[in-house]
Amino acid sequence: MRLNSLLPVVALAMVPTLATAQDNALQSADPSSVTFGWENIMATGTEFTAEAWVRANPNCLSGDFDIFSRLDLGTACAEAKYLRLSADGTVSALYHGSVDVEVSSAAGAFPVDEDWHHVAFVHRADNSYAAYVDAVEVLSGVGNGYPVGFLAGLDTTVAAGGDGWQVSELAVSDVSRYGMAGFLLDESLGGDTNYILLMHFENAVDHDNAGGFPRVMTGTLNGAAVWTDGMHGDMDSDGVSDDSELAACTSVFDQDSDDDGLSDADEAGLGTDPCNVDTDGDCLQDGTEVSETVGDAGDAILCVLGTDMAVFVPDADDSDSTDPLDEDTDGGGLSDGREDVNCNGAIDKWEECDPLDSVDDCWTLETRQNTWFPGGPAYFDGFGLVPNDASWNGESFVVMCYTFDGYGSTYLSFLDMSLVLDGAINRFPDDYYASGEAGHVAPSHNALMTIRVNIPNSIPPGVYIFFQGVEVVNDFNDGSTRYRMSNAVDRQVQ
Repeated sequence: MRLNSLLPVVALAMVPTLATAQDNALQSADPSSVTFGWENIMATGTEFTAEAWVRANPNCLSGDFDIFSRLDLGTACAEAKYLRLSADGTVSALYHGSVDVEVSSAAGAFPVDEDWHHVAFVHRADNSYAAYVDAVEVLSGVGNGYPVGFLAGLDTTVAAGGDGWQVSELAVSDVSRYGMAGFLLDESLGGDTNYILLMHFENAVDHDNAGGFPRVMTGTLNGAAVWTDGMHGDMDSDGVSDDSELAACTSVFDQDSDDDGLSDADEAGLGTDPCNVDTDGDCLQDGTEVSETVGDAGDAILCVLGTDMAVFVPDADDSDSTDPLDEDTDGGGLSDGREDVNCNGAIDKWEECDPLDSVDDCWTLETRQNTWFPGGPAYFDGFGLVPNDASWNGESFVVMCYTFDGYGSTYLSFLDMSLVLDGAINRFPDDYYASGEAGHVAPSHNALMTIRVNIPNSIPPGVYIFFQGVEVVNDFNDGSTRYRMSNAVDRQVQ
């Protein structure tokens, strides 16, 4: 519950301990209502209070919602009393005979923010009236006479009207309860002998006969209203309490707040961000990485959302999973998204690699078993380079990089990738083409390509050199450039 800093002093002096909230609430569905048949004791006089704890479900919110109403506009001595909320957050009230026309707050006085809020209308003996939301006055005035107090035979209606309004606690009193213990602050209304109607909506529409009321009264539930979790529950049944969701970034009314295929509770268990479809930023959604294929269904009756399948990318291969908290699951130097180019969880394109195999990031480099010496040649075999076939129009060439500092991770900003080499990165001057440049053999996919480099004369014997190849893939059809890395290898100069 949120208390505004403008809370009146008289209320602050009487803050009670908040009671444990009830298990259930009732969500309206237009048309729906709870009605109680005519009873003498349901009358109110000059003093009157209607109050309730209400929450708005934004997924299906529409129309006006009457917290309390006794309406008979067809007689000369018409009785008209109501406390009403509108979908734009307006609070309205009418108390015929004193407040002869509807009085309303500004739009937004009632927050449509997924949280519970206390709403009340009070008419006092001095003919003044006011409405409050969470103890903050949102409208007030002075009436023009005493109200019509009671019309025999008129039913009392509560929780009536539009779609998506939820009510957990509701009470009507024949006194003005402003400033009394419990008013505006007690989540579980009760303990007052002045109630003429008190409802907790504990999966039933019975009046609570506690507090001196002479008997139990059972209301009639009309229409298609549905039962939901009450205050401090788990409205969307995603395994995360409403209180936790309200304190975080997730939605009380959405099982999968970020639509990545994982429920908010699943994300809590995994340690992923329930408000970010891609926690580690590798372009694969969290659900895709852990082999989710269907997402969460939601609950159409309760207006609870599930996974939006227009957003979620189901895992195209659920036989294995990558780590949603590590952008480079196999530690090979390429992010999972760089290996799985279309980010669908499957290796299904010729330029894609296995994000669970560090050796294939993304093609294989092997050293020949020849003796390496300063100024002499070094031979490598390359496997899995881009083929020169009908599906691709362009060029593919290899840049050979090396360092003397060992294995580690060096980020190359101009390539947006990290080599598996550490320290200062050098490169050999030649580019090695896989597409048939003079002097080079154009391999088919996964065939052998021979790469020759010359060991610098300045390198003394006994030094280890660490190598890695980067394939540059230029596609002339779409103008794109992609980069594929090999594994890293090392050899000692003799």
